[in-house]
Amino acid sequence: MNLSAIDRDICFRMRRVARIMSDEHRYIEDMRATLCEAIWDRSITRARDAFNRYRAAISVHFAVEEDVLFPEIGFANPDEKPEIERLVQAHDRLLEELVEMGDQLESLAGEDFSRRLEGHATIFSLCESNEEALVSRVAAAGVS
Repeated sequence: MNLSAIDRDICFRMRRVARIMSDEHRYIEDMRATLCEAIWDRSITRARDAFNRYRAAISVHFAVEEDVLFPEIGFANPDEKPEIERLVQAHDRLLEELVEMGDQLESLAGEDFSRRLEGHATIFSLCESNEEALVSRVAAAGVS
């Protein structure tokens, strides 16, 4: 396989990944909405269950990005490695925040926890936007 065939293959996979990532981001957002409903209903059992599912989904999503997607992007475009490192650091901070939130779920008032969750969701969204832009750049580079 020559280099141009490899470039086309990477471009194709990155476009496919971009679609999958968008679907996963919507799924995680739906899980967050379910969690918010449980918090506002003051149902600690439902909130804990929804929170655990939300945290697990984000954890799995990040693991796939870090173990599969980012190494391939780094191989295809080594200039993107600093951006990949920033994204992994953002993942680490977001996961640490979720651990802290989980430890405090039962003690936080619904409104306070919801504000903290909203802040987390905003940072998650920014991180995911940066990842989608990274995938788009790699896909576009494979076209040229």
